[in-house]
Amino acid sequence: MSLASPPESPESTRSRFGLHELLCEQTRDLYDAALRFDGELAHLREVSVSPPLRDLVAEMSCEYREAAEDLARICALLGVPADGVACEAMKGLVREAKDSSSDWEDSATRDAAIIANAQRVAHYGIAGYGTGLAYARCLKEYDVARIFKNLQIERASCRERV
Repeated sequence: MSLASPPESPESTRSRFGLHELLCEQTRDLYDAALRFDGELAHLREVSVSPPLRDLVAEMSCEYREAAEDLARICALLGVPADGVACEAMKGLVREAKDSSSDWEDSATRDAAIIANAQRVAHYGIAGYGTGLAYARCLKEYDVARIFKNLQIERASCRERV
């Protein structure tokens, strides 16, 4: 009779982690999301027709790069590497943005699709940053909370401009 325990599944080991680990994982997920959407913004800028929308997409690209830098700072404060987690939700949002930006012949409709996708991504960021803010406050990680609060404000501003 063997006394060895059966191998642990990722789900059973994950259940032993606490709020700090969840904050780390979700911050890394948001970091990947910011980089992933920034990578798509060049394409969206190229296919948009309206000059003001092109300018806005260029501004958004700078903002997403800055957000990724802020999220990397949060990861450093939390003691985890920023990279290494793939944001599956953003993969889907980027795929949707690619598809819808090429589906429409009419320029106004294509621009409307780009705007709709940019708003979806902004809402994803607002939700993620708000959750990170709440977790950081619970953990008394006030420097992290301050960064998340600023990110949340910036993403809400972006949503309003779009």
